[in-house]
Amino acid sequence: MDTINREWLIRHFQPHDWQECSDFILLEDRKFNAEGDRVEAKRIKLSRDGQRREYTLSLRFFTLAELLNLFSQAGLKVLGYYGDLMGNPWDWIQDGSS
Repeated sequence: MDTINREWLIRHFQPHDWQECSDFILLEDRKFNAEGDRVEAKRIKLSRDGQRREYTLSLRFFTLAELLNLFSQAGLKVLGYYGDLMGNPWDWIQDGSS
């Protein structure tokens, strides 16, 4: 399972972002809801041909302790956890890739 490091996300949270792709531009406005550990986002996709589409997104982020507890409650045994896809040790201040 690959997920965003919640602690990193909180420290590096950006409420606004945009990306320019080959045939569209993506604008994003985000709010962090600390009570629910959620990021609520509104995405606007502006196509080069003039089309505009809006999307809403709600993502829940978990701490490592929460994930370990959820897996345990489900009867799953965690064999290990890592800080990135290269297998480096997990660290709560790492770059956010896990």
